[in-house]
Amino acid sequence: MAPGLNSGALVAETRITLDDIAANPALAISLSPREVADLLARAGGVESVLHARLVAEVNSPPAKSSTPDKANDQMLTLREAAARIRKSVRWVRDNWHSELPFGKRVGRSILFSAAGLDRWLRRS
Repeated sequence: MAPGLNSGALVAETRITLDDIAANPALAISLSPREVADLLARAGGVESVLHARLVAEVNSPPAKSSTPDKANDQMLTLREAAARIRKSVRWVRDNWHSELPFGKRVGRSILFSAAGLDRWLRRS
């Protein structure tokens, strides 16, 4: 009697799925070339759909954020930052790494984000 036939009636074959192979790669050894081609076609289709989803995410405009736009943020000098937070220039210079981490060294200067200083003031 031919495989898959039982007294003239078709018997449902147990098909190995992509999930089965992902869970147990050794199952791939038992696949016929036709089954391999079928699974590869299915995997390729899924891969195309997932790839398109990633591309759509990368190409979509960024969501509106509640944080200020960096392009519109004003950068303040050490002296301006000290005046804004009512600290001495020396205190700001000595403590900016630990207390004001939004400061940036640009050459020999230290510049501070106005929005960062405002957030810092609200938390203090």
